[in-house]
Amino acid sequence: MNLSTRSLFGGAISISLPSNFLDTSDFRQVPDNQEAFVDSNNEDSIIIELLEMLNSSDLEALRVHFEDLAETNEAIEHSINVENELPKLAQIRNLKTFYGFSCNHSVCYAIGTQKVSKYNYTQAKDYKNIHIYMVLIRLFDQKTDMLITMNYPQDPTLSSVKSESHQPPEILLNTIVSTLNVHNWNLFC
Repeated sequence: MNLSTRSLFGGAISISLPSNFLDTSDFRQVPDNQEAFVDSNNEDSIIIELLEMLNSSDLEALRVHFEDLAETNEAIEHSINVENELPKLAQIRNLKTFYGFSCNHSVCYAIGTQKVSKYNYTQAKDYKNIHIYMVLIRLFDQKTDMLITMNYPQDPTLSSVKSESHQPPEILLNTIVSTLNVHNWNLFC
C-alpha cells in the first residue's frame, strides 16, 4: 500500500493515507470541521471530523456519533456490530504528539453497517449496505471529539476494481490512526 502524508485543517494535523485517496474538497464543498477523501478506484471514503465533545461516556459518545451519521445519511437501517475502548497504547501506538503534550485522551471504535440510498432514490433496490468503521479520539483538555470514519459500500460490482494493494479496513484504519500527528494545538482553541 502506497501511503502519502496529508496535511489537514491548514497543516495543523497530518495523517498518512493511501495515495489513491483523493481530497474531496478538490471537487466538492466540505464543511470546515471535516477533511474528506475518496478512493479513486471505487466509492470507499475516509472522513476526519473535529466535533464539540459530547458530555457522555466514551462508548455512549461513540454511539451518538454513529447515530448522527446514520441520520445525516438518511439510513433506513443501521447497527453497530462491534464497539470497544482501546487502551492508550494497545492498538494505536504512535500518538506521540498526544503523550508529548500530556494530552488527556481516550480512544474507542465501532464497526457497523448502514443501509442508505444513493442520490436520494427511494426504491428498495436503490439502497446499499455501507460498512462503517469509526474511531473516536476524545481530546478532553481540548473538549474535542475527533472522528475518523471509513465508509465501505457493499457493492459486488466494485470489488473487482479494488487493487491488489487494497488493505482490509481494520488494518488501513490502524495505519491511518497510528500516523496521526497534531502540529498546532491552537487549532482547538
